[in-house]
Amino acid sequence: MHKDDLKIAWRNITRHKTYSLINILGLSLGICTCMVIFLISHYELSTDTFHPGKERIYRVVEAVTRDGHKDLAASVPLDLAQVARSKMTALETIAAYYLYPAKISLPNSKTHYDNTIEGTKRPSTIFAEPEYFQIFQYNWLAGRASPAPGTVVITATCARKYFGTVSPEQLIGREMVFNDSLTVTVSGIIQDWNAHTDIPFTEFISYATAQNTFFQKTILTDDARDGFSPFNSRAFVQLPSGVAPDRLAVELHRLSKTHKEKPGVTYDLLLQPLSRVHFDETIEDGFHKPHLQTYFVLMGIAVFILLLATINFINLSTALSIHRAKEIGMRKVLGSSRRGIVVQFLTETFLLTMAAVLPAVLAVKPMLSAFEAFIPPAVNRHLLDAVNVGFLLLLVVVTTLLAGFYPAKVLSGYLPVLTLKGPGTYKGQGKWWLRRGLIVFQFAVSLIFIISTTIISRQVNYMRTMDLGFSTDAIVSLNAEPRDASPAVGLVAQKIRELPGVRGVALQSFAPISDFQAGFPLQYKGKPEKEIQAAVQIADSNFISLYGIHLLAGRNLLQGVNRDSIKEFVVNESFIKAIGFNDPKEAVGQFVYLGDRAYPIVGVVADFHENSYRQPIRPLAIFDLREPEKSFAVKLAAEGKNLAAVQHTLAQMEQIWKGIYPDRPFSYSFLDESIAAMYKNEQKTAMLMHVATAISIFISCMGLFGLSLFTASQRKKEISIRKLLGASVSSITSLLTRDFLSLISLSLLVASPIAWIITHRWLEDFLYRAPVTIWIFLLSGGLALALGLLTISFQAIRAATANPMESLRAE
Repeated sequence: MHKDDLKIAWRNITRHKTYSLINILGLSLGICTCMVIFLISHYELSTDTFHPGKERIYRVVEAVTRDGHKDLAASVPLDLAQVARSKMTALETIAAYYLYPAKISLPNSKTHYDNTIEGTKRPSTIFAEPEYFQIFQYNWLAGRASPAPGTVVITATCARKYFGTVSPEQLIGREMVFNDSLTVTVSGIIQDWNAHTDIPFTEFISYATAQNTFFQKTILTDDARDGFSPFNSRAFVQLPSGVAPDRLAVELHRLSKTHKEKPGVTYDLLLQPLSRVHFDETIEDGFHKPHLQTYFVLMGIAVFILLLATINFINLSTALSIHRAKEIGMRKVLGSSRRGIVVQFLTETFLLTMAAVLPAVLAVKPMLSAFEAFIPPAVNRHLLDAVNVGFLLLLVVVTTLLAGFYPAKVLSGYLPVLTLKGPGTYKGQGKWWLRRGLIVFQFAVSLIFIISTTIISRQVNYMRTMDLGFSTDAIVSLNAEPRDASPAVGLVAQKIRELPGVRGVALQSFAPISDFQAGFPLQYKGKPEKEIQAAVQIADSNFISLYGIHLLAGRNLLQGVNRDSIKEFVVNESFIKAIGFNDPKEAVGQFVYLGDRAYPIVGVVADFHENSYRQPIRPLAIFDLREPEKSFAVKLAAEGKNLAAVQHTLAQMEQIWKGIYPDRPFSYSFLDESIAAMYKNEQKTAMLMHVATAISIFISCMGLFGLSLFTASQRKKEISIRKLLGASVSSITSLLTRDFLSLISLSLLVASPIAWIITHRWLEDFLYRAPVTIWIFLLSGGLALALGLLTISFQAIRAATANPMESLRAE
């Protein structure tokens, strides 16, 4: 790049300050959007890509098929690793591990640490076989993994958390206590992984510790097994080099058939590549899964916004070219080659792109902060990382070529004999159709964003406002721990129930709508006999009335009955329809079987949603069983309207909690907030689409402004002559705006079917969805036309009111 090119480029940029500022702003928005989306997408897509031999690592999952419906879970039989080592040949290493929710403390210490992984409901502690450290590589700071029972390996971060600044070597042999009952000795310290992972465990108790204490029986070789293995039992395998996964999959399938299943039930063991663990929503493992298609959509949005910015640049450059025609002609007469002129204009584009990079980079962190609630908290925000700097440089090169190549090609092709005749004689070599096409493309993209955003927002609003079949107002959820004794749980419930600001308290295993799912098969032995895979809700007799669930027939669960075993069921409408009844009253008094024991149906409630709108309302059985009911649902008398009263009641609840659980923090959540959190991905998509829409409209309007300026400049003399012949300002304004509005109308015709296809595929994930009506498309088109008219009218009115003698003076 010659220094003279830089000087000339700088002079041209400063001479046309308005055009330059508009170009810089448009490119800044495009580059900033690309950087933000790159940081988010790169973080998610790089999950667990740092493991040596990652392509040979697989997770074992179970598949249980009932009545043609297949469910997948990351659980495995407890004795899978033991059996696999003796019976499978296509295997290098298998490592079993078991999730262990626990309170962690040190001997003779009253301080307890919760081991829940942040942002999940999964524990950071596992029972792990020594082979786990062969599959996943760690940097050992001290000690090693021991196969002996009663030992634990911890990460350096945990070592500092529990023991302070003691050196790793001095920690070997120190003791830790889990759940106040399991004492283990530290045998090794490992360095934490710094990269993003879906296996972020930090305490690894030897697997042998649990085999005699926690695992009461094997599962793979037990004929009594029905369905999934214990949910906390997991396993990873590593294949030998050169061995195809299909070979191991066949051996796993053969192993899964070692005993017969119940009629109508099919059981299998499958392999899941490590690369698919992070995004695979079909396999239940207790971790929230990001939606892979969302990130592809985000990357597509980034590309389109950058394209809009470059199109905007092209339109403004070609609009300005009419003022630079003589410059090009003079340079060619004086000996400049076409290649030299192309380099000159690419240099100008490069300088404008570099000027756009600084505000773009400065805006990245504020943009990430603005969407902090919608992006992973650990997204890499250090822009000086080599990967990020490399992407930024690539972005500068690509933007320079995209934005600068076409204007450089057009301008360098001007013929001196025409450009030197005078202004207005060069007509742009018939490329007017391309500039129109670019405007249509810009507004088509903007309209796709507008229509898609409207439909997505309507669906999110529909999910948040639709009747769930139960009340969510002023209901607070608290959770005791699974190991808490029933008398303590009952005492908390009783004391809270006595508070004046509380209308009611129900004990439950989980809220009526949540991410958690539980179920078991129930048999109806009428004519015909049917087996129903029923969802279950374990709750006391206060559950139905507290949530305002409508009782259609029969009665509620009995209060105060012996709650140590199941006595009766209340079922929903879907359940009675599944066993063949249409009238709820006919189902009351019927019996269903769990195993060999019969239980009466004593009541039927109206259907209510117990999962997200992606899933159908399933047959549901509600029963009372004391032991699993470790969640409190508290209905506040304030009904969410009196903030002071709510805060006072919550403070009283905290005092009760601290009186019974002095060493445990008091935490609660409002049910309506928890339900809203279930649709975090949808809210995130809607928010990002709103931002993308605003940016695309802004850039498109700037492009339209450039084209209107180009048109006004091209038709300056025509407008002057029309004015001298008596044309009014309104007729000239209409003349200048008519073509542009027709282009925007054409954009609506192009965008509507594309937007419908995109949103229809997105809505297919939801069984319950807001209707898509024609007014969405009409309003979106009207909005685009209004914005386009507002953008064009300024330049059109200015051209229509200009003094005609100014433009005709040269004649």
